[in-house]
Amino acid sequence: MIRVTLPGKRKILLIIILFSLIITASGADLSPPPVIYVGGSYWDDGIYKACYWINGARRDLPVPSKTGNSSGYAITVENGEIYAAGYYYIDGVAKACFWNDGVKKDLSIPPTAGESTVYSLTVINGTVYTAGCYFDGGVWKACIWKDGARTDLSAPPAAGDASADVITVANGKTYTVGFYNDGDVRKTCYWINGERTDIPIPSENGDTYVNGIAVVSGDIYIAGFYWEGDIAKACFWINGIITDLSVPPSADSSYVADIAVINGVVYAAGFYIDGDVYKVCYWINGERTDTPVFRAIGVFSVLNITVKNGAVCIAGAFNEDDVLKTWYWKDGVITDLPILPSSGNSFASSIVVVP
Repeated sequence: MIRVTLPGKRKILLIIILFSLIITASGADLSPPPVIYVGGSYWDDGIYKACYWINGARRDLPVPSKTGNSSGYAITVENGEIYAAGYYYIDGVAKACFWNDGVKKDLSIPPTAGESTVYSLTVINGTVYTAGCYFDGGVWKACIWKDGARTDLSAPPAAGDASADVITVANGKTYTVGFYNDGDVRKTCYWINGERTDIPIPSENGDTYVNGIAVVSGDIYIAGFYWEGDIAKACFWINGIITDLSVPPSADSSYVADIAVINGVVYAAGFYIDGDVYKVCYWINGERTDTPVFRAIGVFSVLNITVKNGAVCIAGAFNEDDVLKTWYWKDGVITDLPILPSSGNSFASSIVVVP
């Protein structure tokens, strides 16, 4: 997952980009057309309002009266139940929460803490795991929640801001990827049941972003990108060993957002910037395949790739004339989804494709 802001505190990227990668090994083809769930917010009456869309039909997420901005930042579906997570502002303070079929539950933070937010969500047999951070003592602190109960994640004593950005569960263990600031350098890491391991980075002076994690037979696969000068380079790590992902010589920056492993094959999804366009692509064991999906530089999101029985489906969103539009690409064919209705700008931050 590549995110844009930490509410009220710091900018991460100037463009909206977020991916999730779901790869399954069995099942039918992706027809009839999949159901597309999009989490985010829309602008109405002077504030952003938390919501999600099902194939373009918007459903608002309930928040208390007199709430300011809110967002259903992350979304997932299990056994037909819809889970969303994010935050809402009350009295000028962001509060982390999640919704289960529209019922909101606040997430615990220390009494001394101020703002809090959620960036990632997964559900295992009805148990809700969320990852994010809260502001306390002048810095953001990384944490996770299990059904609303918080566990703080360790960072070095002198660390600055920290955040838990993506969470997954494998073999009964909780795996989380995120970062902490060490001086002016953003250092990436992962936690297993709360124990931190730093991820090796190619340049000690460049920021690194980790956006996805997969755990298979005890091996840990992490997707992200790192900055080398003014260029972002897509990569993944396997048990801490980095592999750069190929792009054309004419490309500028490149990004990968998530990773999955099926039968020993490593899949990654991302995009690269070539001239003044984004070009969507995916990699299989490091070999890149370009798609016909591209968009001029602007507010553009590639949100999801699903691979099933060899068929690839990529979903995304972009803003055009203050209207959020979504699409998916499957086997060389691009299909526009219904325009997401709103009374102004909409913001899509996560997507789930359910075949």
